[in-house]
Amino acid sequence: MEIGFGMGLTSFCGKASGPFADPLFTKLLLHLDSDFSDSSLGDRTPTLVGSPTVSSVQKVFGAKSYLSTPSNTAKFSASTDFNLGDSVPAQVSFRVWSDPARADDEVYFATHSWSGNGYLLAVNHTDSKLRFSSNSTLKASWDYTFPTSTWIALRFNHDGAGTYRYYVNGILLAAVSGVSLTDSTNPFFVGARTPNVTGLTGYMDEVLWEKHAGLVVTTSATYDVETAPWVNPSEKHLNIPVNDPLLATGFFNSLWEKTK
Repeated sequence: MEIGFGMGLTSFCGKASGPFADPLFTKLLLHLDSDFSDSSLGDRTPTLVGSPTVSSVQKVFGAKSYLSTPSNTAKFSASTDFNLGDSVPAQVSFRVWSDPARADDEVYFATHSWSGNGYLLAVNHTDSKLRFSSNSTLKASWDYTFPTSTWIALRFNHDGAGTYRYYVNGILLAAVSGVSLTDSTNPFFVGARTPNVTGLTGYMDEVLWEKHAGLVVTTSATYDVETAPWVNPSEKHLNIPVNDPLLATGFFNSLWEKTK
């Protein structure tokens, strides 16, 4: 590991190469190569609801991906890191392979069922729309006819000021502004909604959830889709401004132990 000083403090351990998952921004990182373990520094423990599995039949990178069915999901404890209605920017990048036997409605991520605070990030194949809803209300939608039997790269983000963007294969569908919602204190569900229904039929892979006051979400018309798996935060580098309060919390010492 190397440590450099200047405007900030950066550590390098050089274990891997690929797109970098920033350790300050990354709140959840699921490679899904062998299980549902979180590769972020938070190392969140999932609760498997139903019988979700990983499968080698379809995958983007690595050995396996999440084989999803409507009644199975991976649940993570409630956290403000999964909020999409506050003033802190957030972005999720993920891959989906949609099965021809899919249902009309499929949920990718959720912090509620349908009514109440929180949100659903979903797709409706009947009207060919990607949907973002909260409290029984459709907050935003994007026109897209989702193909089957092929991997699609998706990216959804919130700039922290009420504008939401959806990307498909690196291309911006639209930016929707003036959206507001109240976040919930419910758990965070991957691949379905509570109570483990209306889930995706197909596969999901390489889920990166980012959230931080310093996060700059993607806003350009296009971006280059990753051609390699996300590098685990502990495997690349940490760039901390010298006056960052994290240095006083022992965070860096913890990272050093993880990357030695």
